[in-house]
Amino acid sequence: MNITKDVINDLLPVYLAGEASGDTRSLIEDYLRRDPEMAASVRAEAAKSVALINAIAPEPADDH
Repeated sequence: MNITKDVINDLLPVYLAGEASGDTRSLIEDYLRRDPEMAASVRAEAAKSVALINAIAPEPADDH
């Protein structure tokens, strides 16, 4: 099977959600090592997602 950028893009949501199998994680990580430009883009998008989640996360109650 030819692993293309489209295949990796299809798998990224599962990978970034932490729900990918070990084989899928390895596949994506190997691909990103060979494509530093895409790896940088994935890191930037992941950082934006984390920032967004942190911005909308509710404040814990005073008793917690």
